Amino acid sequence: MSSPFEFDPTIDVVFGHWIPDSKTLLEKCIVSVTVPTNNRPSVACMAFRKGILNKIGGFPENLRTHEDAIFINKLKKFNCKILNNHNAVIYWRPRSSIPSFIKQWYEYSKGIGNINIMLGFHLRKVLFYIITIYMITLGFTNSSIFYLFAGCSFIFWTYFTVKNHLKWFRAIKSKALAYLILPLIVFCRDTTAILGFIHGFCQRISNPKKFKYNN
Repeated sequence: MSSPFEFDPTIDVVFGHWIPDSKTLLEKCIVSVTVPTNNRPSVACMAFRKGILNKIGGFPENLRTHEDAIFINKLKKFNCKILNNHNAVIYWRPRSSIPSFIKQWYEYSKGIGNINIMLGFHLRKVLFYIITIYMITLGFTNSSIFYLFAGCSFIFWTYFTVKNHLKWFRAIKSKALAYLILPLIVFCRDTTAILGFIHGFCQRISNPKKFKYNN
C-alpha cells in the first residue's frame, strides 16, 4: 500500500483493491444486493500523506457514518494526486445475519439522512413501495390480478437490483435458494434504508449545527 510513495513523491493518496469474502449463502446474497462490482475508492483500503490530511481538514468527526465519503470527495476537490494500486488487496466479511444486516443499513442510511445526500435514491424506493402497496390494496377491494401485478413488480425490482451487482450473483452456486433469499434481502435493505434516511433527515432538521460539515 505504501510502496508507491517511495517511488513517486508527488503521489498524495493510494487506494487499494477490496474484495468481499463471503462464506455463507446469506452473505453471498447480501453482497449480490449491496456491493457494487466496480471497485470504488474506500478508506478501508487507503494510505495518504499526513500533509494531505491537514490540508483538507481531516474527517468530519461529528458524523457517525459517511465521514469517509465526504473525505474522499474532499480529496477530489483539492485535486490530490491519487493512485489506484490493485496489488494492495483486502478481504472483508459482509454481515452474517439478517438482524445485523438491518442494523448496519439503518445506521448507514441514517448517516445519509444526516448529511442530506442521495435523496433521489431514497425517493425512488418510497415511490416504488407506495405503488406496490396500492396495488395490493386494490387486490383486496377489486381483483386479485393486482396481487399478480404487485408480485411481478417486486420480482423485476429485485432483478434490476441484482443486475447492478451481477458479478457477485454469478459466483453463487446455489442459485435456486438464492432466488428465495434475494427478495428478502432487497426488502430488508429498502425498508431499512427508507426508515433510516427519514430518521437521519429529521435529526438534521432538528439540529442542523450538529450535522454541519464542509463538503
